[in-house]
Order: sequence, then C-alpha cells, then structure tokens
Amino acid sequence: MIPERENRLLYCCRGCHNGNWCVVQCMEGFLMTGKRKYVVAGSGLAGLSAAIELASAGGEVVLCEQSRTPGGRAATHHQGGFAANLGPHGFYRAGAMKAQFDDWGIRVSGRVPLRDGKSVLIGRGKMHGFPTGAGALFWSTAFGFADKLRLARVLGALGEARARQGESMRSWIDRQGSERGARNMLGALTRLSTYAADLELLEAGFARRQVQMARRASVLYLDGGWQSLVEGLAQKARSLGAEIRTECGVASVRGVSVRGRAVVLRTGESIEADGVILAIPPRAVEQVTGCSLPPLAQARAACLDLGLRRLPGGAATFALGLDEATYLSVHSLYAKGLAPAGGALAQVAMYLGRGQSCSRDELEQRADLAMPGWRTEAVFSRFLPEMTVVHALPEPGRGRPDVDILRTMPGVMVAGDWVGPQGMLADAAVASGVRAARTLVSRPECPVV
Repeated sequence: MIPERENRLLYCCRGCHNGNWCVVQCMEGFLMTGKRKYVVAGSGLAGLSAAIELASAGGEVVLCEQSRTPGGRAATHHQGGFAANLGPHGFYRAGAMKAQFDDWGIRVSGRVPLRDGKSVLIGRGKMHGFPTGAGALFWSTAFGFADKLRLARVLGALGEARARQGESMRSWIDRQGSERGARNMLGALTRLSTYAADLELLEAGFARRQVQMARRASVLYLDGGWQSLVEGLAQKARSLGAEIRTECGVASVRGVSVRGRAVVLRTGESIEADGVILAIPPRAVEQVTGCSLPPLAQARAACLDLGLRRLPGGAATFALGLDEATYLSVHSLYAKGLAPAGGALAQVAMYLGRGQSCSRDELEQRADLAMPGWRTEAVFSRFLPEMTVVHALPEPGRGRPDVDILRTMPGVMVAGDWVGPQGMLADAAVASGVRAARTLVSRPECPVV
C-alpha cells in the first residue's frame, strides 16, 4: 500500500514527461522533512494570510519580508503620540477579510464612522449635509428634487440594478439616469468604497457589489490602526509554526531537481521549497521570476495625515467631494489609540486618475474648507504624494490576474490586492492569499528539472 500522502504525490506525477524518475524525486523531496515546505515572499495582509493557511494545512512555512517589520502597506506609523496608517483604511464588516478573521479567531476592535461628528458633502466649493439616510437625503442642499428622487430609487434598488457583461462603472452610473447630481453622488460613493478615480477602468460588477457592501454594513476604523491586524495575523502564523524572517528580501525564484523551486534571498541563501507564494507587487514578481505580466490599471491617491492638538470648533469630521475626488476623515474620533488625549488625527486624500497629481498645498486647501483653523492646531503632518492604493483594478471584461497566472512556473502562485476574483482592497489581499495557499495544497506540482 502506498501511504496517502505518497499516493497523492504519485497521482500528481502521472502523465509527467519524466515518468517514474520524477515520482521518485517528488517522494524524496517530501520524505526529507516529512511535510511539504513553502516559502512566502512578502508579509503584508496577503502574505500573512497565505502563511497561516499553508501552516494550517500542515506545511513548513518560511515567510520572507524585506523590511524590518511585517505589515507592508498595512503598517502604522507612530509619531508624537499619533498612529497613522499609510493612507485612509477601512475594515469592511461584511467583507472577505472579516469572515476569514472570524474563521481564524482573530479579533478586531473599532467603531463605525459617520455616527458622530459632522459629516458633509463638498460640491462647487460649498459644504452640504451628508445624506446618511433617506430622510437626510431629502433635506440635503447638495441636490435638486429630481436628483433626490433618482438617488433614492437607485440606492434603494442597488442590489437589483445589475451590470452588463464587461461594463465599466462609469457606463453603469451613466445608465442610471440623466440627473447630474445623482451621477456625481454615485461616483463619489464608488470612489469612497473602491478608492478608484478612473471609473471607466473599473468593472461595474465588482464596484457595485463594493458600494452595496459599504452601504449595508459600513466599515470599522480600527483601534490602534491597522498594525493591530498585522500583529494578529503574525501571532496566528507563528502559533501554527510559520517562521517569519524580516530584512530578508527575495532576489529570484528558480527551478531545482529535488523540491519544486528554490527561492534565492538577497543574502545569497537559497531555500528549496515544494511551493512558493509571491505576495509582492506585480513589478517585483516580474523581477524575481523573469516572467512578464499583462498591463495592469493601478489605483493611486495623494494623502495628507494631520495630527492636531485638538479639533477646531465646528470642523467637519468627515467630508466627501461631489465634483472632485477628495476625501477627509477624522479617524481618531472613532478609533482608540490614534491620537493623544484631546488630540485628533485627520486624513485628507485625493483619488488620482491616470496622469493626475496633487500637491500638498491642494490637500491643505481642502482641509481649510472642511476644518477651518486646523493650521494653528497642527503638531504633526505627513504627505504621501502618490501612494499606490491597489496594484490592479478589476477591469471591464478582464478582471484581475488569478493566483496561478505564472503558467510557466508550476508551484509558484501570486497574491495581493491585485489578484483573484474575490473582493477589493484589503479583502482581495486576504482572499487571494488564502486562495493561493489552498491552490498549492490541493495541486502538488512536479519539480522542475
């Protein structure tokens, strides 16, 4: 009788051009440690999620991170008692990440925004009340009567307003009616939910589901910033036996004869593995593999973090641009540990379209409108002029690359917010990390010889 795991390896190699010799090599690689070995490159949300899933399946996991600490773009910057994420972040309460965290037993804490403070829409340089419900919509000065009727109908039937195959979100919005104010509001809600400014590059099915999820369950602003997620994931990975190496960048991935792949580190060390997950940006994937990926449409934003001694009287705590792609939120009003006692942490952003840029002065002017007097209260600021929000939007008719896009490199998967058919933003990162891990576990590959 062939033991179950050895039988799985034998089944994997049926039909392989190397015949029985390949079967022997597969079994030899497995029997060297008694378990399959995996390397994950990148310790952002996708990489940590992949490491947890691989370790949960009984694999020996080495996670390699080029920076000093895990987290990637989920890291939180601490200065002067303020804790600022890398741009505005929202943890979707009905998203794939929340469901996966619940499954892993990782708890998060925070509050839903817009329930306190002063929330506004900004249109044509003026502030209007933000329509948090149907009643508030009809009192809002931002829209005419026809706009209000159209918005109420569209938002009320968002789940039924299906998108056409391969349709862009811009096309979908334009089909909802001729009222300009209503179209502007739908565009603003889409930008808020997806962080994307180029709505013609955004597949309508993805975007509509994202807007619907945001309206149905909203997000949490997390106590202590998103570093709390990183710490929870890293602790879970280590508890399952995964090894997390920092200051350990990956230089290349190549084929070997015993195990499926060898990951060569920048230090010169080589780690042989049965499977590899590259939870790194697409350009880095191309560099370490030598493979070419298809052109991808990024989403970018210019961000300004403001640490204030106190919030000026009458300041808006949330503002969303109607006729320009701007956003402001005082995250510390809802999440603990982001600002010293009595202080406030505000984040201002502009979602950037193709070829667009935004200066620090432009973002400061938006803050002037929403929070007059903030300049005299500022004790900390940080400007991120061109931050990559996601490395690939799900494009009309194309979607995003799947985890196994590197067809010429069996046993090497990719993961990140730019990968896979499920979710957007951080939800896509976590979902793709899990999907990549499960694909590796369920498809043991023949070694490359």
